[in-house]
Amino acid sequence: MLLSYLRFGSYAINLVMFTKLKVLALSLCALMFEHVCTQQASKNNGERISIDSMTCVGQPFVCTPKPIAAWVFSPEKASAMVIINHGSQGLDSRIFEYVDQLNNEGIAALVID
Repeated sequence: MLLSYLRFGSYAINLVMFTKLKVLALSLCALMFEHVCTQQASKNNGERISIDSMTCVGQPFVCTPKPIAAWVFSPEKASAMVIINHGSQGLDSRIFEYVDQLNNEGIAALVID
């Protein structure tokens, strides 16, 4: 049977064993840091607020009210707040990953849609 090995200086590791060790290490990491890897924030668990706004068009201007949806995510005793506004793709999971990281650092986030 032909076995493939990785060489590290004078050490040789069987590739099958290396793959199994890598999978085990990644699994342990995921279990140990599940709270870091799991996205917590979403539109469903933020405090939804509405920001008053107006859209004005034409000559002379004709203005109509247009409320803006937003969500507040605030940990206990937040030290600051960051305002997050999405790009042209709209709200996606990255936005809420940022919120999780900020909240873990004790910083509130206001997500504007």
